[in-house]
Amino acid sequence: MPVSVSGAKVGPMRGLEGEKLDGKSLSDAESVVYDNRGDLLVSFERHHRVWRYQTPGFIDSKASTDSQLETMSRLLSDHCTYNGGAEGIEVLLDGSLVAFCEDAERGTLETFAGWVVPPSPADGKAIIAVRLDLTDGFRPSDLSLLPGGAGLMVLQRMHGKGRTGMRLGLIPEGMLTNGNNNGTDQARIKPAPVAEAWQSQDSPIDNMEGLSSDDIGGVVRLSLISDDNFSASQRTVYLTFEANLTELTRFGVEKAKWVPAEGGASERTKAVVAGVAGGLAVALVLAGVAMVFVAVRHHRRAREARYHHICELTRVDFE
Repeated sequence: MPVSVSGAKVGPMRGLEGEKLDGKSLSDAESVVYDNRGDLLVSFERHHRVWRYQTPGFIDSKASTDSQLETMSRLLSDHCTYNGGAEGIEVLLDGSLVAFCEDAERGTLETFAGWVVPPSPADGKAIIAVRLDLTDGFRPSDLSLLPGGAGLMVLQRMHGKGRTGMRLGLIPEGMLTNGNNNGTDQARIKPAPVAEAWQSQDSPIDNMEGLSSDDIGGVVRLSLISDDNFSASQRTVYLTFEANLTELTRFGVEKAKWVPAEGGASERTKAVVAGVAGGLAVALVLAGVAMVFVAVRHHRRAREARYHHICELTRVDFE
Protein backbone atom coordinates (compact mmCIF):
# COMPACT_ATOMS: atom_id res chain seq x y z
CA MET A 1 0.00 0.00 0.00
CA PRO A 2 1.52 3.37 -0.98
CA VAL A 3 2.49 5.65 1.89
CA SER A 4 4.64 8.19 0.05
CA VAL A 5 5.87 9.27 -3.37
CA SER A 6 9.42 10.34 -4.18
CA GLY A 7 11.22 11.43 -7.32
CA ALA A 8 7.98 12.53 -8.97
CA LYS A 9 8.06 14.81 -12.01
CA VAL A 10 5.26 16.98 -13.33
CA GLY A 11 5.02 18.29 -16.85
CA PRO A 12 2.47 19.37 -19.46
CA MET A 13 0.64 16.92 -21.67
CA ARG A 14 1.88 17.09 -25.25
CA GLY A 15 0.26 16.63 -28.62
CA LEU A 16 1.20 14.67 -31.74
CA GLU A 17 3.83 17.26 -32.73
CA GLY A 18 5.21 17.62 -29.22
CA GLU A 19 3.30 20.83 -28.56
CA LYS A 20 1.89 21.63 -25.13
CA LEU A 21 -1.84 21.02 -24.87
CA ASP A 22 -3.49 24.31 -23.96
CA GLY A 23 -7.10 24.80 -22.93
CA LYS A 24 -9.57 22.49 -21.24
CA SER A 25 -11.07 21.17 -24.48
CA LEU A 26 -7.72 19.73 -25.64
CA SER A 27 -6.18 18.73 -22.31
CA ASP A 28 -9.10 17.13 -20.44
CA ALA A 29 -7.28 13.85 -19.72
CA GLU A 30 -9.46 11.37 -17.83
CA SER A 31 -7.79 7.95 -17.70
CA VAL A 32 -4.34 6.43 -18.06
CA VAL A 33 -3.36 2.76 -18.39
CA TYR A 34 -0.34 0.75 -19.52
CA ASP A 35 -0.68 -1.09 -22.81
CA ASN A 36 0.88 -4.49 -23.44
CA ARG A 37 4.08 -2.82 -24.69
CA GLY A 38 4.58 -0.89 -21.48
CA ASP A 39 3.59 2.48 -22.93
CA LEU A 40 0.89 4.71 -21.49
CA LEU A 41 -2.52 5.17 -23.09
CA VAL A 42 -4.43 8.32 -22.12
CA SER A 43 -8.08 9.06 -22.86
CA PHE A 44 -9.34 12.62 -23.31
CA GLU A 45 -12.85 14.07 -23.12
CA ARG A 46 -14.42 16.97 -25.02
CA HIS A 47 -12.06 16.48 -27.98
CA HIS A 48 -12.52 12.71 -27.66
CA ARG A 49 -9.45 10.62 -28.35
CA VAL A 50 -6.99 8.05 -26.96
CA TRP A 51 -3.26 8.73 -27.42
CA ARG A 52 -0.10 6.80 -26.61
CA TYR A 53 2.90 8.15 -24.70
CA GLN A 54 6.15 6.20 -24.68
CA THR A 55 7.85 5.18 -21.47
CA PRO A 56 10.34 5.83 -20.05
CA GLY A 57 10.56 9.54 -20.74
CA PHE A 58 6.82 10.09 -20.54
CA ILE A 59 7.24 13.71 -19.42
CA ASP A 60 9.12 14.63 -22.59
CA SER A 61 7.26 12.26 -24.90
CA LYS A 62 5.02 13.53 -27.66
CA ALA A 63 1.76 11.73 -28.29
CA SER A 64 1.37 9.08 -30.97
CA THR A 65 -1.52 7.11 -32.41
CA ASP A 66 -2.20 4.04 -34.56
CA SER A 67 -5.15 2.31 -36.22
CA GLN A 68 -6.48 0.91 -32.94
CA LEU A 69 -6.39 4.25 -31.14
CA GLU A 70 -7.77 6.13 -34.13
CA THR A 71 -10.66 3.66 -34.36
CA MET A 72 -11.52 4.04 -30.69
CA SER A 73 -11.17 7.83 -30.92
CA ARG A 74 -13.60 7.92 -33.83
CA LEU A 75 -16.14 5.75 -32.00
CA LEU A 76 -15.99 7.96 -28.93
CA SER A 77 -16.35 11.12 -31.04
CA ASP A 78 -19.32 9.70 -32.93
CA HIS A 79 -21.27 8.40 -29.94
CA CYS A 80 -20.29 10.23 -26.73
CA THR A 81 -21.57 13.61 -25.59
CA TYR A 82 -19.15 16.55 -25.38
CA ASN A 83 -18.29 16.03 -21.70
CA GLY A 84 -19.41 12.41 -21.49
CA GLY A 85 -16.52 10.52 -23.06
CA ALA A 86 -14.20 7.79 -21.83
CA GLU A 87 -13.72 8.40 -18.11
CA GLY A 88 -12.02 5.00 -17.98
CA ILE A 89 -10.18 2.78 -20.47
CA GLU A 90 -8.52 -0.61 -20.09
CA VAL A 91 -6.36 -3.00 -22.11
CA LEU A 92 -7.26 -6.71 -22.19
CA LEU A 93 -4.70 -9.52 -22.22
CA ASP A 94 -4.86 -9.82 -26.01
CA GLY A 95 -4.16 -6.11 -26.39
CA SER A 96 -7.75 -5.10 -27.14
CA LEU A 97 -8.79 -1.66 -25.89
CA VAL A 98 -12.05 -1.21 -23.94
CA ALA A 99 -13.91 2.06 -23.33
CA PHE A 100 -17.42 3.26 -22.48
CA CYS A 101 -19.12 6.64 -22.80
CA GLU A 102 -19.75 8.27 -19.44
CA ASP A 103 -23.19 9.58 -20.43
CA ALA A 104 -26.11 7.32 -21.32
CA GLU A 105 -27.12 6.84 -24.94
CA ARG A 106 -29.54 9.39 -26.31
CA GLY A 107 -33.13 8.53 -25.46
CA THR A 108 -32.14 6.20 -22.61
CA LEU A 109 -31.36 6.51 -18.92
CA GLU A 110 -29.46 3.33 -18.15
CA THR A 111 -27.68 2.27 -21.37
CA PHE A 112 -24.02 3.17 -21.85
CA ALA A 113 -22.29 2.51 -25.17
CA GLY A 114 -18.87 0.90 -25.30
CA TRP A 115 -16.48 -0.97 -27.58
CA VAL A 116 -13.75 -3.57 -27.59
CA VAL A 117 -11.27 -2.59 -30.31
CA PRO A 118 -8.62 -5.19 -31.30
CA PRO A 119 -4.94 -4.24 -31.61
CA SER A 120 -5.10 -4.16 -35.42
CA PRO A 121 -8.71 -3.52 -36.51
CA ALA A 122 -7.55 -3.02 -40.09
CA ASP A 123 -6.55 -6.71 -40.23
CA GLY A 124 -10.20 -7.73 -40.18
CA LYS A 125 -10.71 -8.72 -36.54
CA ALA A 126 -14.15 -7.58 -35.49
CA ILE A 127 -14.78 -4.52 -33.37
CA ILE A 128 -17.23 -5.55 -30.66
CA ALA A 129 -19.93 -3.10 -29.61
CA VAL A 130 -21.06 -3.60 -26.01
CA ARG A 131 -23.55 -1.80 -23.81
CA LEU A 132 -23.68 -1.47 -20.04
CA ASP A 133 -26.86 -1.52 -17.98
CA LEU A 134 -26.28 0.81 -15.00
CA THR A 135 -29.25 1.84 -12.87
CA ASP A 136 -30.17 4.47 -10.28
CA GLY A 137 -28.26 7.29 -11.92
CA PHE A 138 -24.85 5.60 -11.78
CA ARG A 139 -22.32 6.24 -14.58
CA PRO A 140 -19.08 4.43 -15.48
CA SER A 141 -16.07 6.35 -14.15
CA ASP A 142 -13.18 3.87 -14.49
CA LEU A 143 -12.22 0.34 -15.52
CA SER A 144 -9.64 -2.13 -14.24
CA LEU A 145 -8.76 -5.62 -15.46
CA LEU A 146 -8.48 -8.18 -12.68
CA PRO A 147 -5.17 -10.06 -12.35
CA GLY A 148 -4.85 -12.75 -15.01
CA GLY A 149 -7.71 -11.21 -16.99
CA ALA A 150 -10.31 -12.88 -14.78
CA GLY A 151 -12.80 -10.06 -15.34
CA LEU A 152 -13.24 -6.35 -15.80
CA MET A 153 -14.08 -4.22 -12.77
CA VAL A 154 -16.31 -1.22 -13.47
CA LEU A 155 -16.20 1.70 -11.05
CA GLN A 156 -19.46 3.67 -11.06
CA ARG A 157 -20.31 6.97 -9.43
CA MET A 158 -23.57 8.77 -8.75
CA HIS A 159 -24.37 12.34 -7.67
CA GLY A 160 -27.97 13.44 -7.39
CA LYS A 161 -30.92 14.18 -5.12
CA GLY A 162 -28.53 15.19 -2.36
CA ARG A 163 -26.68 11.86 -2.45
CA THR A 164 -23.20 10.78 -3.54
CA GLY A 165 -22.44 7.11 -4.06
CA MET A 166 -20.17 4.58 -5.70
CA ARG A 167 -20.58 1.04 -6.96
CA LEU A 168 -18.16 -1.64 -8.06
CA GLY A 169 -19.38 -4.04 -10.72
CA LEU A 170 -17.68 -7.02 -12.33
CA ILE A 171 -17.94 -8.24 -15.92
CA PRO A 172 -16.62 -11.82 -16.20
CA GLU A 173 -13.88 -12.85 -18.60
CA GLY A 174 -15.31 -13.56 -22.03
CA MET A 175 -18.54 -11.63 -21.58
CA LEU A 176 -17.04 -8.60 -23.33
CA THR A 177 -15.27 -10.46 -26.10
CA ASN A 178 -18.22 -12.79 -26.79
CA GLY A 179 -20.32 -9.78 -27.74
CA ASN A 180 -24.09 -9.89 -27.45
CA ASN A 181 -24.28 -13.65 -27.21
CA ASN A 182 -28.02 -13.74 -26.62
CA GLY A 183 -28.65 -12.92 -30.25
CA THR A 184 -29.58 -9.23 -30.20
CA ASP A 185 -27.37 -6.26 -30.89
CA GLN A 186 -29.30 -4.23 -28.32
CA ALA A 187 -28.64 -6.48 -25.30
CA ARG A 188 -26.82 -4.95 -22.35
CA ILE A 189 -24.38 -6.27 -19.77
CA LYS A 190 -25.44 -5.85 -16.17
CA PRO A 191 -22.23 -6.21 -14.11
CA ALA A 192 -22.23 -8.34 -10.98
CA PRO A 193 -22.83 -6.03 -7.97
CA VAL A 194 -19.62 -6.36 -5.96
CA ALA A 195 -19.90 -3.34 -3.65
CA GLU A 196 -21.95 -0.20 -3.02
CA ALA A 197 -21.31 2.69 -0.65
CA TRP A 198 -22.78 6.13 0.00
CA GLN A 199 -21.35 9.34 1.38
CA SER A 200 -22.22 10.01 5.03
CA GLN A 201 -20.61 11.18 8.24
CA ASP A 202 -19.29 7.66 8.74
CA SER A 203 -18.40 6.97 5.10
CA PRO A 204 -15.68 8.93 3.24
CA ILE A 205 -17.15 8.30 -0.21
CA ASP A 206 -16.69 11.23 -2.58
CA ASN A 207 -16.45 11.73 -6.35
CA MET A 208 -14.82 8.33 -6.97
CA GLU A 209 -13.13 8.33 -10.39
CA GLY A 210 -9.98 6.18 -10.24
CA LEU A 211 -9.64 2.38 -9.92
CA SER A 212 -6.78 -0.12 -10.10
CA SER A 213 -6.40 -3.78 -9.14
CA ASP A 214 -3.34 -5.73 -7.98
CA ASP A 215 -2.63 -9.39 -7.20
CA ILE A 216 -1.38 -9.85 -3.64
CA GLY A 217 -0.77 -13.59 -3.53
CA GLY A 218 -4.23 -14.76 -4.57
CA VAL A 219 -5.91 -11.74 -3.04
CA VAL A 220 -6.96 -8.88 -5.28
CA ARG A 221 -6.47 -5.39 -3.91
CA LEU A 222 -8.80 -2.79 -5.37
CA SER A 223 -7.58 0.79 -4.96
CA LEU A 224 -9.95 3.73 -5.47
CA ILE A 225 -9.34 7.46 -5.54
CA SER A 226 -11.67 10.45 -5.80
CA ASP A 227 -11.41 13.72 -7.72
CA ASP A 228 -12.11 16.82 -5.61
CA ASN A 229 -12.57 19.13 -8.64
CA PHE A 230 -10.56 21.81 -6.76
CA SER A 231 -13.66 22.30 -4.60
CA ALA A 232 -13.51 23.19 -0.91
CA SER A 233 -16.59 21.04 -0.33
CA GLN A 234 -15.01 17.89 -1.79
CA ARG A 235 -12.09 15.72 -0.76
CA THR A 236 -9.41 13.60 -2.34
CA VAL A 237 -10.02 10.16 -0.84
CA TYR A 238 -7.91 7.03 -1.32
CA LEU A 239 -9.56 3.71 -0.42
CA THR A 240 -8.47 0.07 -0.71
CA PHE A 241 -10.49 -3.15 -0.58
CA GLU A 242 -9.27 -6.73 -0.68
CA ALA A 243 -11.05 -9.88 -1.82
CA ASN A 244 -10.17 -13.47 -2.65
CA LEU A 245 -9.59 -13.51 -6.41
CA THR A 246 -11.12 -16.95 -6.96
CA GLU A 247 -14.26 -16.13 -4.98
CA LEU A 248 -14.59 -12.73 -6.64
CA THR A 249 -14.30 -14.30 -10.09
CA ARG A 250 -16.91 -16.95 -9.25
CA PHE A 251 -19.27 -14.27 -7.95
CA GLY A 252 -18.92 -12.36 -11.20
CA VAL A 253 -19.77 -15.41 -13.30
CA GLU A 254 -22.84 -16.15 -11.18
CA LYS A 255 -24.25 -12.63 -10.88
CA ALA A 256 -23.40 -10.75 -14.09
CA LYS A 257 -26.05 -11.15 -16.77
CA TRP A 258 -27.39 -10.05 -20.11
CA VAL A 259 -30.52 -7.90 -19.98
CA PRO A 260 -32.84 -6.82 -22.80
CA ALA A 261 -32.59 -3.44 -24.46
CA GLU A 262 -33.94 -0.47 -22.59
CA GLY A 263 -37.18 -0.73 -24.51
CA GLY A 264 -39.81 1.90 -24.94
CA ALA A 265 -37.73 4.77 -23.60
CA SER A 266 -39.07 7.22 -26.15
CA GLU A 267 -42.62 5.96 -25.61
CA ARG A 268 -42.29 6.37 -21.87
CA THR A 269 -40.97 9.88 -22.40
CA LYS A 270 -43.93 10.78 -24.59
CA ALA A 271 -46.33 9.39 -22.00
CA VAL A 272 -44.68 11.34 -19.19
CA VAL A 273 -44.69 14.55 -21.21
CA ALA A 274 -48.34 14.09 -22.13
CA GLY A 275 -49.26 13.35 -18.54
CA VAL A 276 -47.39 16.35 -17.22
CA ALA A 277 -48.91 18.62 -19.85
CA GLY A 278 -52.39 17.43 -19.02
CA GLY A 279 -51.80 17.80 -15.32
CA LEU A 280 -50.47 21.33 -15.74
CA ALA A 281 -53.47 22.32 -17.84
CA VAL A 282 -55.88 21.12 -15.15
CA ALA A 283 -53.84 22.76 -12.42
CA LEU A 284 -53.78 26.06 -14.28
CA VAL A 285 -57.55 26.04 -14.57
CA LEU A 286 -57.96 25.24 -10.88
CA ALA A 287 -55.16 27.30 -9.40
CA GLY A 288 -54.55 30.08 -11.91
CA VAL A 289 -52.02 32.64 -10.81
CA ALA A 290 -51.44 30.84 -7.51
CA MET A 291 -49.75 27.99 -9.37
CA VAL A 292 -47.42 30.38 -11.17
CA PHE A 293 -46.46 31.96 -7.86
CA VAL A 294 -45.66 28.57 -6.34
CA ALA A 295 -43.57 27.60 -9.38
CA VAL A 296 -41.52 30.82 -9.16
CA ARG A 297 -41.00 30.38 -5.43
CA HIS A 298 -39.88 26.77 -5.95
CA HIS A 299 -37.45 27.86 -8.67
CA ARG A 300 -35.89 30.43 -6.35
CA ARG A 301 -35.47 27.85 -3.62
CA ALA A 302 -33.85 25.45 -6.11
CA ARG A 303 -31.35 28.11 -7.13
CA GLU A 304 -30.54 28.95 -3.51
CA ALA A 305 -29.92 25.24 -2.81
CA ARG A 306 -27.70 24.83 -5.84
CA TYR A 307 -24.54 24.17 -3.86
CA HIS A 308 -26.07 21.97 -1.19
CA HIS A 309 -24.68 18.78 -2.67
CA ILE A 310 -21.77 17.59 -4.75
CA CYS A 311 -23.86 16.82 -7.83
CA GLU A 312 -24.06 20.40 -9.02
CA LEU A 313 -20.41 21.09 -8.27
CA THR A 314 -19.22 18.13 -10.30
CA ARG A 315 -21.56 18.14 -13.26
CA VAL A 316 -22.10 21.87 -13.77
CA ASP A 317 -19.61 24.23 -12.18
CA PHE A 318 -16.49 22.26 -12.94
CA GLU A 319 -17.30 21.01 -16.42
